[in-house]
Amino acid sequence: MSATGYDAIVVGGGFAGVTAARELAGRGRRTLLLEARDRLGGRTWTTEMEGATIELGGGWIHWREPHVWAEVTRYGIGVVEDDWKFDAAIGGAPASRHDPQASFARVKELFERFVGASREALPHPYDPLLRADRLAALDRLSMQDRLDQLDLPKEDEAWLSGLLFEIAGSSLAGAGLVPVLRWLALSDWNVDHWYDTNKVRPVGGMAALVEAMCEDGGFEVASSSPVRAVVVDGDAVRIETDADAYDASAVVVAVPVNVWPTIEFTPGLPESHLAAAAEGIGKPHQDKVWIRARGEIGRIFGQLPAPAPLNFFWTYEMSADSQLIIGINASPELDVSDEESVARLIRSYVPEIEEVVGVRGHAWGSDPYARGGNTCHRPGQLTKYLADLQRPRGRLTFAGADIASGWAGYVDGAIESGIRAARDCRLILEGRA
Repeated sequence: MSATGYDAIVVGGGFAGVTAARELAGRGRRTLLLEARDRLGGRTWTTEMEGATIELGGGWIHWREPHVWAEVTRYGIGVVEDDWKFDAAIGGAPASRHDPQASFARVKELFERFVGASREALPHPYDPLLRADRLAALDRLSMQDRLDQLDLPKEDEAWLSGLLFEIAGSSLAGAGLVPVLRWLALSDWNVDHWYDTNKVRPVGGMAALVEAMCEDGGFEVASSSPVRAVVVDGDAVRIETDADAYDASAVVVAVPVNVWPTIEFTPGLPESHLAAAAEGIGKPHQDKVWIRARGEIGRIFGQLPAPAPLNFFWTYEMSADSQLIIGINASPELDVSDEESVARLIRSYVPEIEEVVGVRGHAWGSDPYARGGNTCHRPGQLTKYLADLQRPRGRLTFAGADIASGWAGYVDGAIESGIRAARDCRLILEGRA
């Protein structure tokens, strides 16, 4: 135990923060984890809807993601694979039914053209800045820039823009091309391998994994404790919440980049951190919504052209008298908490729906402790900010899926980042930073 109270305090109880806290406590450091919400998991959120376990945030993992796969192996958590066989693909404007195999094959071919020949710019996917000289030109491009370069027929552009809009969580002009290239590099430049990362789930949901990590962690947790100030004074750091103050020798800041401006840092954050937070890194409009529907619908996959609201949806689970549909909304035009609006919209896309019997959604952009969905950098941000945002600053280190070297925006990236930040924090505590 340090003279100031805790050896380390971790701010933020998502996967990055839980990982960092466990790593520090496992090295004998007295560690406190502060979480603003009344639950852990950050931008993952396992809950229930009419008896079904659902994820209102991130929900998928894969054996191609080494850090999260190591965790499910460590804790003996099994996985289940979603059924991605569909009776119809729904696309176009107005929305209509298409053959799913032909539609998926066409979108895959278009996406491969969109990615293009980018291997030389990302030769080592876990070191994205290794060839920053080659990556810089690509990093300046938006998704819309790349789409314009392809000069596709209108029908093809509609199919491809539907996929890109879900990835972007914003206008395609405001979303960078490079995040997509990074994910494909991590998938061996194989589109099918990347698709696979959105099909495998841990048994019990993401909550089962984060709970296992906490039970094994050996650190203290204070939930419902939003941090309002971080004050560094010499070799000590004071953390202030609305109700309490805590002292430590070092701190891991593990909240999303977009949340940094809600905390008063003394001394203030570096210009790079302020600029990145002001621009925003998480998808500004990523909402997830679950819909229980009845009717002769069949297993469906919807991918509508940008910027249609609720443009990405698919059958998750079939039961005897209904089905559960997952929807992703990237449009500010739709309030996913408005059940009537969601029901009316999905029935306009899928008129075979006879009745919508339940809706449950969450808007991550308006969540005060997220202020955006999972990571999708804007043009130029990777080469401009990543190295600075990962670097320790005095008694502070920073973690989160937003600033991962590998699977940025994924749980795997959050865990990777938490490991790095904990290592840097230990170096600070040992006087070796």
